[in-house]
Amino acid sequence: MKKVEVIGHLDCKDTVLRTLQELGVVEIEDVTDQLTDAQAEDGSSVFVSRDSDPERIAAVQESISRIKSALEFLEQLSPRKKSFIEQFVGFQVPLTPRQLDEFLSDTAALDRLLMHVKELEQKLQSLENRVNGLKQLIGQMTPWSRLEIPVEELVQTRHTIALAGTVEAEHLHELTNQIQEASDDTAVATVVSQDQYTARTVVIAHRKYEDQVVSVLRSHGFSPQSFPFQKGFVSDFIQETREELACVLRQMDEVVREAKALDGEKNRLWAVLDAYETERDRLLMAERLARTEKAFWLVGWSKADESGRVEDALRKIDDTLVVAIKDPDAGDEPPVALVNHRLVRPFEVILDLYSLPKTGEIDPTAFVGFFFTLFFAMAAADVGYGVVLAAVCYFLLRKLRMSDLGRKTFELLMISGVASAVFGLATGSLFGFNLGYSLISPVEDPIPFLVLSLGLGVVHLYAGVLLEFYDNVRNGRVMAGVFDQGLWLVFLTSLILLGVQSQVPVGVPLGKYAGYVAIGSAIGLVLTQGRHHSNPLLRIGSGLASLYNVSGYLGDVLSYTRLLGLGMASGVIASVINLVAGMFWRTPIIGPAVTIAILVFGHIFNLFIGVIGEYVHVSRLQYVEFFGKFFEGGGRAFSPFKVKSRYVYITDAQGQGGKV
Repeated sequence: MKKVEVIGHLDCKDTVLRTLQELGVVEIEDVTDQLTDAQAEDGSSVFVSRDSDPERIAAVQESISRIKSALEFLEQLSPRKKSFIEQFVGFQVPLTPRQLDEFLSDTAALDRLLMHVKELEQKLQSLENRVNGLKQLIGQMTPWSRLEIPVEELVQTRHTIALAGTVEAEHLHELTNQIQEASDDTAVATVVSQDQYTARTVVIAHRKYEDQVVSVLRSHGFSPQSFPFQKGFVSDFIQETREELACVLRQMDEVVREAKALDGEKNRLWAVLDAYETERDRLLMAERLARTEKAFWLVGWSKADESGRVEDALRKIDDTLVVAIKDPDAGDEPPVALVNHRLVRPFEVILDLYSLPKTGEIDPTAFVGFFFTLFFAMAAADVGYGVVLAAVCYFLLRKLRMSDLGRKTFELLMISGVASAVFGLATGSLFGFNLGYSLISPVEDPIPFLVLSLGLGVVHLYAGVLLEFYDNVRNGRVMAGVFDQGLWLVFLTSLILLGVQSQVPVGVPLGKYAGYVAIGSAIGLVLTQGRHHSNPLLRIGSGLASLYNVSGYLGDVLSYTRLLGLGMASGVIASVINLVAGMFWRTPIIGPAVTIAILVFGHIFNLFIGVIGEYVHVSRLQYVEFFGKFFEGGGRAFSPFKVKSRYVYITDAQGQGGKV
């Protein structure tokens, strides 16, 4: 990484930020925590502050909110149909440069569009509220639809009272009797409707019995009913309300049709939204800069191979700009960017999901790529699955626009698919069918496959220890490399040879010499592993305790048996699918169709769950067993300031994809 420092007049600041954003290769640091008051040549104080434009940021954010609100409204009424893949990776709208310029330059059309959408949204909301109100009225009045007198007659007269309301249905008969007793059999109680819990009733009684009748009604939970109209029958009111509801619904349909007619304007909104979000990012990034009354100061990082391009672009802006490209200063913590060969680069995703190496640490991506591909191929171990996986990934990479992380992931799976197909030739498996030969097979002959898995596990662990040895030596810690890695490699190798001698007798007395080497290296570990202690007893004790790490290495090696388990599971499931499908082949009429369906969907399912399991378990072998031997990590990922187009991308006139 190279450190980039820029000092210039405030008039150039926006152009500098715009240039860096378009280049997309410089990470800008926040220098506001380093602010101090400077001294001018005449001795006066020069105030240094954070560069910020809160009013402009607020205005841009308001525009973003308006556009997002309009898009949400239009998408709600007319959602864009997404393909199955787009539901996971998202989508972007292709635009030609001419279309983009038109959308960004015609601000009047944008304002009219936003205003029109807002009016439609408010109108639709008002109509929805009206619909809800009308439905509520219909729901309230429907139980009273059988009321056979107009509501204007439910009033008190000089001699009578009329009470309409609800009572508890459980004791309705008892209520009727009590009303008759309270009114000397002169009151009339009519039940309009009732359900399990509530009865709707109208009671007409002489005024002189009003207190007694009201008392009886209250004892049964009487609740007066009010009517939302003054004259006419309830049934007529319900009919009129339904007609009004139908009219309002037609108006809503008209508003929805008018909104859907604006579907073609979404591209304009997405394009402008991208532009505003780009400007917002630039304004927020400006807050990382320091400024005086007339000048600004910017500090950032770029890759060494990009620094020349950065310097050339900045110097073209203004001759007065001071641009310094230099190596990191002592105490700096530059971000980390991995630089690898094209075939190795996809495996950077393994580190992206775990942790990047810190500055000065070894980049293990090449080793991860080799072992990941090998172990993935062993776990899949099928020509058919490998070819299908590679073909699907290749197709998606050609047809879909993906993020950097997504592209790396599919490239990794494509390479792993090719390797799986190659290893499948050794196992002689094609979608679970035997090709007539088998050099090694996790299903038919698992012991050799298990030995191979454990052997490659030892190689994998040794590679991790050797990388730590190399890192110690290159940083001047030669003795640490010899004692902490060299002795362990000798000790572990001698133990392996002893084990081989006991299981596979050979002419050379390996056990005798390996035993001497094991004893010698063990003594060396006891004497050196506790060397950081000044107390001799603690030193020897720590050395003896370190020998227990042999069990840790043994546990790590046994972890590689998962490769046999994955390969066996995939092969057995494929064989079962083939067996079940074959049972239907001779079924009349539908047999071949059922067989093909079982084969297709069964193997797709097996491939899907297999890829997930293989990716997870093989990644674990890197993270736990391999990285545990040498990798410290903790590096801060390089995050350059760039245009982050979320909604649109630029194509040429023929529709070919270009740069975002």
